[in-house]
Amino acid sequence: LQSIEAVSIPVRLQSYGMSLSESLSTYGVLTGMALPCILFPSAITNSVSTMLLPTVAEIQALNHRQELTSLVRKVTYSCIFLGSICCVSLLCFGKWVGTILFHSPMAGDYIITLAWMCPFLYTNNTLISMINGIGKTTLSFGINSSSLGIRIASVFLLIPAFGIEGYLWGLLASQVCIFLFCLAYLKYYLRKAA
Repeated sequence: LQSIEAVSIPVRLQSYGMSLSESLSTYGVLTGMALPCILFPSAITNSVSTMLLPTVAEIQALNHRQELTSLVRKVTYSCIFLGSICCVSLLCFGKWVGTILFHSPMAGDYIITLAWMCPFLYTNNTLISMINGIGKTTLSFGINSSSLGIRIASVFLLIPAFGIEGYLWGLLASQVCIFLFCLAYLKYYLRKAA
């Protein structure tokens, strides 16, 4: 699915009215400049999510529901806090980062647009890891597939109408959906188990 998404973006940008070189350039600025800036802090949350999986599995196996609830809250709030700080920082300095670091005002515009994803993006890896830790791997696969479906839909439906901005909106929508699905399921699971 990710391959379909990657191959389709330049093609759909041409449907929007860009030339081949403009569409490839736009895609390159997005994936080679803007996204790495947004994803850089996720190295921390990815490490946390990797460490969380066995911890959550152990707590769940021991049936310590209160401890699991406390862990879910602490990790979720911490990741949202980190994401919010990054979001505000990128909103304030994204244009500057794009211009100074990459010599590309376009990269700065994309960084500012993508900054809204940060609180969701940084939290989602840990939430998915916790869902895997309680043994619901099929559910996490479904959530991730739904997210990719939203992104692919934005490529085919929004890019021809709005250009690359349509894809950026699709990225944000997919991250918000993962966040809401994961939180809703974890809340349901913890209430059911209490």
